[in-house]
Amino acid sequence: MPWEEEKEEILSDISYNITSYGADYPVDGIVRRFRQEDIFVPDFQRKPVWSWTQASRFIESLLLGLPVPGIFLYKEKDSEKMQIVDGQQRILSLDKFYPKEKRSKVHKLKGDHQHFLNQHYDSLKPESRRKLDNSILHATIFEQRSPENNCNSIYEVFGRINTGGTLLHSQEVRSCLYYGDLSRWLRNFNSKNKKWREFLKYNKSDSHGEELILRIIALKQNLNNYDYPLKHFLNSFMQSNRNPSQEWLDSMEKWIHRISSLTVKNINKEIFFRNHRIVPVIAEAILIGIWNCVEKLEENDISEFNFSRPEVLQDTAARLLEDAEFQTLTKNKTTSSEAVKGRIEKATKAFKEVIK
Repeated sequence: MPWEEEKEEILSDISYNITSYGADYPVDGIVRRFRQEDIFVPDFQRKPVWSWTQASRFIESLLLGLPVPGIFLYKEKDSEKMQIVDGQQRILSLDKFYPKEKRSKVHKLKGDHQHFLNQHYDSLKPESRRKLDNSILHATIFEQRSPENNCNSIYEVFGRINTGGTLLHSQEVRSCLYYGDLSRWLRNFNSKNKKWREFLKYNKSDSHGEELILRIIALKQNLNNYDYPLKHFLNSFMQSNRNPSQEWLDSMEKWIHRISSLTVKNINKEIFFRNHRIVPVIAEAILIGIWNCVEKLEENDISEFNFSRPEVLQDTAARLLEDAEFQTLTKNKTTSSEAVKGRIEKATKAFKEVIK
């Protein structure tokens, strides 16, 4: 998706105590833990991409006693569960191959080795089943000891894990670290809300849209406590609100839908784009500014404003973007405390003059 990325200019000087260690799991133990959800696929993971032929070759390697790559797990402090960071394809392949009580399809091996071709788990010779069951997958497990109030160090580590040539986007990592009701809601709203997708001018859902929603909510709720860097501010907010109440989620959904609907109907979306790339600093300032001004209006007042005076929001947004001070706040050190607070306050003031 076309997004204008921001660079944060200052590095964190926080010290961490990280523990990593190795563990050897038999294959049948990995499958059992996966089915019990002691090991699980977090939200940040992409959809499975292996064909069954690729999966069969991996299983054949185990049956032949060949070395296979290890897996990478992050251990959650509270639940003791482990998130799959690297190794999803391998674990899902094994889960498909191993029999289940209720299984609609029997997966037969389609690899290169004639001896195992078209064999499923139950049709393997007993000695082959035992060899597969007892084959070892080496796991590297990470967990953070301190500081206890955030997981930013694990965020730094995960942000650099790259098994396919492309670094994970920061929101994909966040969804992994702080998996819960908020991360699920962000993904669902970003992918299914039609007005939000219309605002983004993009049909395909991705993590950039999730992060923009998170930015808007976090800065709206906690602007006074914002401090650089933005990445850590969003991490802390998502960690603190990992499993919010349903009432809170419903309220956020209502307001993000309202302000995106107002924006889509009343403001030319090109205002939010530069060189065909959406500019998050402009989007967050205008959307939060509008939110600050309409939140005290009754629903009927919002609806009336929405349909009867479309040019007001457009003209206000256009003037705002021509303002020299606002331009500085959206171009220089854009995630500094002064820039973030300054542009949101300026946008709020501009829209307050026309939304009454």
